Amino acid sequence: RREADSQRRNSTIKECRRHFAFKAGDKRSM
Repeated sequence: RREADSQRRNSTIKECRRHFAFKAGDKRSM
């Protein structure tokens, strides 16, 4: 059970990071 929770958290962090990187790239391109 704990493992699944940690995995879900990891995936969420990955999504957040990807979104942040996309935002940063957008700002840079602008």
